[in-house]
Amino acid sequence: MKFRVSKFGEKVVVFVSDKLTVGNSEKLRTQILGECKKDVTRVVIDFSNTRFIDSSGLEILTDLSKEMSGLGGDLTLVNIDVKLRSLLELAALDFFFDFQEK
Repeated sequence: MKFRVSKFGEKVVVFVSDKLTVGNSEKLRTQILGECKKDVTRVVIDFSNTRFIDSSGLEILTDLSKEMSGLGGDLTLVNIDVKLRSLLELAALDFFFDFQEK
């Protein structure tokens, strides 16, 4: 599965579909890091259509945040479900991310 990507200069917006799971989360990581090789320093992941994220998806998001920071860039999560945001806060993973609403 490929993720829909829109590029705006040094910024890339990635749209995640219905689920981010063990079956597709590594592909998300590969696709985003591939974009970073093209002078991208800011990645925005849009979850407006995402209904489910498993532990592999959470792990990849956390890893991506660390990798983007190491590359001098940043990762922002937008339109994230309230339940998932609460889960990230409970697991003390929310400090890895910048969050934005629509």
